[in-house]
Amino acid sequence: MPRTTPPILPPLQRELASLGERLRHARLRRAHAAETIAQRAGVTRKTLGRVERGDPAVSLGVYVRVLQALGLDADLAHIARDDELGRRLQDQGLKQPRRALRKKEGSMERISSDEGEAYLARWRLVQEAEVAELRRTSMETKLRQLAALVAARDTFGPDADRDLHVAEVRERWNRLRQALGG
Repeated sequence: MPRTTPPILPPLQRELASLGERLRHARLRRAHAAETIAQRAGVTRKTLGRVERGDPAVSLGVYVRVLQALGLDADLAHIARDDELGRRLQDQGLKQPRRALRKKEGSMERISSDEGEAYLARWRLVQEAEVAELRRTSMETKLRQLAALVAARDTFGPDADRDLHVAEVRERWNRLRQALGG
């Protein structure tokens, strides 16, 4: 069975396209030909064109090499610098979840009450972050995200696992909408 890649949601596609455009403008401001930057980055001219269009199929390593060729590699320090949810979890002093051991089918691992409380506290923080995201996200964006999920199903054909994930996302949005009184 071929491996399927989850679709990139439209807001992230726009961010990648914007990044590609910024890289293109940086190259043009430096008066470098595409061939020159492609050679310095160790990629083909065609691959550089894909980077400048924000193609999500291009590896992060290629984007990094293009940034380096343009002298913008210091900008990498800004990626994922502020992890608000992670910092809140860390500030709570909660234990990191242990890696689950593979169990025989039907068996369950017992957890202590402290671990249960820590899990619930983490879950509440995640739910708060989801509610905040729901409040920030416009209805138009939410509908586009839902349409992207449905389009992925239509594009890749029926898949029970994917249908389950679509149902989970729909249920989460419904719970959040109800929590907000909408």
